[in-house]
Amino acid sequence: MKKSGTREIAGKVSVASYIDIEYSVPMSVLLEEALKLPVAERRKLAEDLWESIDGSPEAFDLTPEQAAELQRRIEYHEKYPEEGIPWETVRDEALARK
Repeated sequence: MKKSGTREIAGKVSVASYIDIEYSVPMSVLLEEALKLPVAERRKLAEDLWESIDGSPEAFDLTPEQAAELQRRIEYHEKYPEEGIPWETVRDEALARK
């Protein structure tokens, strides 16, 4: 297993700091072990995993139609930014529906 820039999280090594991991543990076992972590460490693990794929071109394979729709929405937002709804408002409204 090759490591690059590892860092400790509550005495454990961060998963996101590894590159070229040789997977020898089944994913079901990894999940089972991850679910045993305290909430704060699971949150950090999730963030580290997300950061490891966020921004990778292969992370989100869009169809040409999806890419065109995304581009249309970006252009609309850039043209009419005042029509956007702040994240806090969207979040609060969604949480109020529960």
